[in-house]
Amino acid sequence: MNKFFTVALCFMLALSLYGQTAADYDARLSPIQTYQRSNPSYLNQAPRSQSQTVEIARSDMGIQRPIEAKKTGFGYHLGFSSRIFYSNNPTSANDGVSIKGGGIWENSLNNSFLLGSYDLGGATFSPIFGLSYLKNSNFGTKAHSEFDFDVLNINFAGVFQIGRTWSIRPNLSFNNFFGDKGFTQFTPSLALGKSFNIFAARSFVDWSLSYSFQDNDRLPIPDLHNRFESAWTWGLAIPLGNFEISPYLRFAYLNYNKADRADFKTDLGIYLDYSLTEWMKINTFVSYTNNSSDQSAEEFSRADIGAGTSLTVKF
Repeated sequence: MNKFFTVALCFMLALSLYGQTAADYDARLSPIQTYQRSNPSYLNQAPRSQSQTVEIARSDMGIQRPIEAKKTGFGYHLGFSSRIFYSNNPTSANDGVSIKGGGIWENSLNNSFLLGSYDLGGATFSPIFGLSYLKNSNFGTKAHSEFDFDVLNINFAGVFQIGRTWSIRPNLSFNNFFGDKGFTQFTPSLALGKSFNIFAARSFVDWSLSYSFQDNDRLPIPDLHNRFESAWTWGLAIPLGNFEISPYLRFAYLNYNKADRADFKTDLGIYLDYSLTEWMKINTFVSYTNNSSDQSAEEFSRADIGAGTSLTVKF
């Protein structure tokens, strides 16, 4: 009986943290994937042969002046990705109350529209509209399935490319989490990035500021998890034939003003991609997250390991 109450208590505590966990949906993408989403040259490249896959991957890593863009300056990217992985803390709850580790299966459909490239003299401007849908399914125990959710993301970014390596990216993002645990989140942000080469590898550093407005009726205060975030990100893509190795590191400071709480979050990981064709990849990955907080109940660590595949079409 005592064991039953202990499990029930842990489950309720983990459930109370779900709003924070799901709110980190964008962070579930690797920083490299996030950076690629706002890359005009990634959307605007013409199809190439498989022998040129490595060059495509290299140029995808950083925003570059669209000298290879189509004459119209418009582009479209349609992608589907699926990955399955094990997490020792699938709810990102406090280590003392987290439920037992289990499996997660995520499927997403992504649409990105490059709405032209405009010359501003010493810079170019590229507006990008994005629409994506993600389905997150947990398995392992009955408790895990309680944390399933779907997310619709609508995103609009304006990318100012300065020279060949610097970029400034204002961004507006809206997330709608569906289901019994549904809520909405709106996040304006501003990022400064620089891309560069390290021998044959492509790298970038990125600094961003954002504020997330959340409306969650399941919380005592619907906007309790509103937060300011400042983050520094580094990513690297190393091509090795049809393989690509992509380590990343991210540090973030988060301030939840309504909850009188401040966190420091570290994310690091590595992806190994293999290009089967110019439009299909398979990958494996390992990632680790550590969240330190001035409220001990909000501290957690999480490690994930898994594999996936992605299909990409560019027009």
